[in-house]
Amino acid sequence: MASLAQTQVEVPLPMMQASEALVPVLADHGFSLVEGASPGAAELLFAVGRKAFRNAMQGSARITDTGSGSLIELWLDVAPGESKTLLDGRRNRATLKEMAEQVEARVGRA
Repeated sequence: MASLAQTQVEVPLPMMQASEALVPVLADHGFSLVEGASPGAAELLFAVGRKAFRNAMQGSARITDTGSGSLIELWLDVAPGESKTLLDGRRNRATLKEMAEQVEARVGRA
């Protein structure tokens, strides 16, 4: 099973504000922005180190204007160089689902 997971959520915020609203959600899940990524950007790269029973992961977010708000697209995968397990895809999908729900709870849904 593939370890790459992806999801999307529409929010009623302009792109910059949607990007800024995503950063605390990432932090709540243990992720930090990689060097060079900054809140408010249209694309964000984020990562978290290895934890007990969990590989190091990296992800990305792309925020695009929808006219009535923004679309946040999220991807999450095992970090390069990490061995993949059968449960990585399921865990990554669950993590992204929680993150999307948390974004919706904080800022609403478009």
